[in-house]
Amino acid sequence: MTSVKHVHKKYVSKPATSSDWKNIYVVRYWTNCTGLIIPPLIASVGMSIVGNVVYMCLNEVPVGLRTYGLLLSRFLNGAGSGNRGTYFAYIAAASDPSDRARSMALSGGGALIGLNIGPAAQMLFTWIGGEGVDVGFMRISMYTAPAVLAIVINIACVIFLVFCLEDGLDRYNVPETDNVSTYSIAAASDSDLGSTHGWDWCETLRPINFWVYYVGYALIFGIGLPCLNNSLQSLYSQILGKGRQGTMQGINQAAGCVSRILGPLLMSSTFSSFGPRATWLIEIGLISICLFIW
Repeated sequence: MTSVKHVHKKYVSKPATSSDWKNIYVVRYWTNCTGLIIPPLIASVGMSIVGNVVYMCLNEVPVGLRTYGLLLSRFLNGAGSGNRGTYFAYIAAASDPSDRARSMALSGGGALIGLNIGPAAQMLFTWIGGEGVDVGFMRISMYTAPAVLAIVINIACVIFLVFCLEDGLDRYNVPETDNVSTYSIAAASDSDLGSTHGWDWCETLRPINFWVYYVGYALIFGIGLPCLNNSLQSLYSQILGKGRQGTMQGINQAAGCVSRILGPLLMSSTFSSFGPRATWLIEIGLISICLFIW
C-alpha cells in the first residue's frame, strides 16, 4: 500500500508558512478584542491537533486525494503555530518592566528548546519502521508516531492553560484614569520625550523607502524563503538516496534550529554596534558564499 511518505515534499512547506502569518493577525485581533488569551490559544492548539489527526489518517484516504489531505494538515499545523504574539502580549502585560526582558527570554528560550528537541525526538520512533501497524483507521509508523506525540503534548498544553493560567490582559493594566493623568503630565512637561539611549550610527543612516522595504520584505520572506526551503529539502533527500532518511533529516532540521539560535545573537549585537547595514552585509555575504558553493 502506498503510504504517506510517498507524497511529494514540495507540497509541505508553503501552506504552513502562509497560514502561520495569516493566523498571527487573526489570533492577535481576537486577543485584543476580548482581552483574553486562553480561548485563542486553545483554538490554535486545537487546529494543530486536527492537523496532526488528518495527517495520521492519510493512509485511509484515496491516493489521489492524499496530496490535498497533506496540504490541509500542513495548513492547520501552520495556523496553529501563529499564536506566539498572543502569549508575548500576555507576558508583556503580566510582567514588570524590571523583569520583562527575563520573562521574554525565558519564553523565547523555551520555544527554541522545543525546536531543537523536536527533530531529535523524531529519531526515537525510527525503530517502528516505515510500514508500521494499523490501529483502527490510523497507521502507527515512524512517520506518524511523532504526530501522536504532538497530539499528546498539545492536549497537555490545553490542560495546563485551563487549570494553571490566570487569564485576562486588562487586569494587569493600570486604570484608564491613571493613563490619562500620565499623558497629561508628560504633555505639560518641558522635558523632551524620546528614547533614553541612542546609537552613533543613527546620524549617518539614511531613511529607507517605505515601499522598497515592505515589498522587499514580503518577497523575500513570503516567497523567497519558502521556495528556497523546498529546493533544499528536495535536493537533500536526493543526495541521501533511497532508504530510510529519518535520522539524517532530523539532523538536517536540528542544524537549522542551531542557526536560529546563533543567528539572532550575532545579528542583535551587530545591529547595536554597527546598525542595519552591517547585518544586511552579513546576510548578503552568507548568501554569496552559498551561491559560490552551489
